[in-house]
Amino acid sequence: MNYRAETTVFRMILYHDNSESGVRGADGLLKLILGRAGSGKTEKIMREINKHIEEKRGDLLLIVPEQYSHEAERELLSVCGAGLSLYGEVVSFSALARLIENRTGTHADLIDKGGRLLALSRAVSQVETRLRVYGAARSRPEIQKSLLEAVTEIKTAGINDETLAGLSENCDGALSDKLWDLSLILSAYEAVISQSGADPADRLSALAERIKTNKFTAGHVYLDGFTDFTEPEMGVIKSMMENGSPLTAALTCEGPEEGAGGFGVPPRGGGRAARDVGGNPPPARPPRPPG
Repeated sequence: MNYRAETTVFRMILYHDNSESGVRGADGLLKLILGRAGSGKTEKIMREINKHIEEKRGDLLLIVPEQYSHEAERELLSVCGAGLSLYGEVVSFSALARLIENRTGTHADLIDKGGRLLALSRAVSQVETRLRVYGAARSRPEIQKSLLEAVTEIKTAGINDETLAGLSENCDGALSDKLWDLSLILSAYEAVISQSGADPADRLSALAERIKTNKFTAGHVYLDGFTDFTEPEMGVIKSMMENGSPLTAALTCEGPEEGAGGFGVPPRGGGRAARDVGGNPPPARPPRPPG
């Protein structure tokens, strides 16, 4: 069966048969390899990378989750041998940020945890009288620590203070009050942190802009091991595609189903990731506030 979907980034055809599931971009920029866990998606990607290396095609990037990067590098090295060091690299999104910063000479002055805690404390002080739940945080270091963890998680997910305020209006009770407080604290924190340096939680957002500004391209980008992507990660992926980098992603899901959305993939596992890559990220969900 064939399924057609038009997205904001590309036009593609989703096809499914007994041997492989995937999405091919009509312009050759995108391919999705879809299949059940253990169906050989990672092996297929590694064989393809090895073929490129044998052809001496460089600037190959395999992007994997942070916790999988060392294992993936060992696996790929066993397939490709010494040629991997000449023509390709295995990176996480954070390692990709460091790689491109080194190549472009645009290193960010990242603020350490102590500096971020100080910025959070100043932010709480600025909005203390407007807080509904976390007013005591100004004199409670343990609450400030929890709030910093929440702010970091929120920013990493690509959620801003306006989104939090909107989510607060759509909730009731204590959750609404906590989200309101977080929107105020996040707004004040952003203002404070902007005067001191770069927040590591903004690194991927900055990376997406850096890729666009410096016209960075790769010979081929591969994604493996992800079940979904945060908004900043999607920004990086889209920036690389818009610059012309071919992209192949291996995603775990059971395969296309009728009436399952624009891509015809299940709304779980790799199905969500496929919709993300296709330019249809899921709506923001309320984060879990501390306390």
